[in-house]
Amino acid sequence: MERSKLYKLLGIIVGAILLIILIIVVFILIAGGGPTYSYVETTIKDATEKYYTDHPDLLPSPGERTSVDVSTLAAEGYIEPMDKLVKKDTCTGTGKVFNTGVDYIYSSSLDCGDIYVSMSAFDYLKSKQEIKADGSGLYEETLAYPIINESEKESDFVYNTSLGTTTRWVYRGKNPNNHLTIGRFKYYIHSFSEQDIKVVLDYYNNSIFDDRYNESTNDYAGKNVYNTSALINSGNAVFADLPEDTRALVIPQIVCIGDRKADDFARDGSSECKRVLVKQNYSVLAAYETILPSTDENCNTNIKSCGNNNYLAESISSWTTTPEAGSTTSAFVINRQGLYPQNVNWTYNFALVISINPNVKLSGEGTEDNPFVVED
Repeated sequence: MERSKLYKLLGIIVGAILLIILIIVVFILIAGGGPTYSYVETTIKDATEKYYTDHPDLLPSPGERTSVDVSTLAAEGYIEPMDKLVKKDTCTGTGKVFNTGVDYIYSSSLDCGDIYVSMSAFDYLKSKQEIKADGSGLYEETLAYPIINESEKESDFVYNTSLGTTTRWVYRGKNPNNHLTIGRFKYYIHSFSEQDIKVVLDYYNNSIFDDRYNESTNDYAGKNVYNTSALINSGNAVFADLPEDTRALVIPQIVCIGDRKADDFARDGSSECKRVLVKQNYSVLAAYETILPSTDENCNTNIKSCGNNNYLAESISSWTTTPEAGSTTSAFVINRQGLYPQNVNWTYNFALVISINPNVKLSGEGTEDNPFVVED
């Protein structure tokens, strides 16, 4: 009899606890409800894209960015006023657009003071490391930026360009803490800007660069033209095997495919980016991008030194997109011995490169044990 009373009492207590939890949940939904901050950010971005679609004259020039305040979007009916979007807090919001020269990349930011401020992957990565002047870590670099003019179109997706400059934040050195995990795959973050995060898949496949018949040599020595090569087809197979949710993060990139001389020491893209392939979901790195991470000061005058203090050149030989100037049958390979041209019908490794949206959310520290992680 005593046991039955105890069970009854426990039942009443459990029931009361469940009722209290239910009341709290209902209160939160009624009193504190409303869209999440992430939803508001997406709403602003979508409204910004519609706004600039209707106002193409306000779009930025290639290589430039512009923005529009939420108050303007609301006044013209593209979005609800901010006090209706976020009922609990006082917030301001901005829609942004960048012109890559080929596509427009839209983003947004939300500022609710001490309660919430948008933290894109771009902001997160910059907050995690101080800019370095030597040693392994994060560097701020001024690099060549291809300016695309429709009159300079060579063929589908291939352009000859003039060059401007842009700022990118680049991970350099032997261990710069640039490890990234997306789903079940590991990557290195090569570099980033407000427009994209360029990442290198942390496993290698092997491929010839090309083995087609070459009219110049009258044999099957291959051709060192990346955009029509066997290498680009090999990359396509690897890209297709990436998880669908990873491919959904990808934004099209401009791939520098211009040639360079074997004795060229430039590490800013001023050679390779004079000819580009646009709207690409994947690539491999251009030659300058593989030697840029080296922190060996001799890399500026001795190309063999560019494999030193360079996480991209630690163990294996990998193809780049870059043909050797004056040749039709050789392209550049990077390894611990530096950067040098090799016959394109030889087999080397390659690492797939993708650019992901800089507005994804990240966590982690970038170390091998605690990598950056793209949050769901």
